[in-house]
Amino acid sequence: MKINKLKKRKAVKGIIFYKYKFLIVRRNDGVWEIPGGKVEESDENDVDALKREVLEEVALDIKVDKFINKWRRNLPEEGINLDGKTYLCKSQSDKVVLSPEHNAYKWISKKEADDPELQDWIRDSLAKIKNENK
Repeated sequence: MKINKLKKRKAVKGIIFYKYKFLIVRRNDGVWEIPGGKVEESDENDVDALKREVLEEVALDIKVDKFINKWRRNLPEEGINLDGKTYLCKSQSDKVVLSPEHNAYKWISKKEADDPELQDWIRDSLAKIKNENK
């Protein structure tokens, strides 16, 4: 399938910070990621979409602090091209309740952000945060 035939969708992801650690979740296919998802095609804005997705996926009420970076992923198997944004978020709790689409979670330190199990775009986002706080 050609890229230009893929339907464009917006997505948002959150690096959720709690007491100097960040949340990662493992999908049922074994891939580690950060919470978030697609922005509804209605008039939903990025912040509202991210809060909704995080609540659905991990049952955390978050505060979205700031934009970190943009990324793009082509998902030909789903027929979509995702234009994504990652945001730095804060949580007042570390009490995670996973949705059925995930089977594990970890709170990791900035030092652990170089974990090879993490996708490159997630490591890039975490590296940007680490570099800003030096």
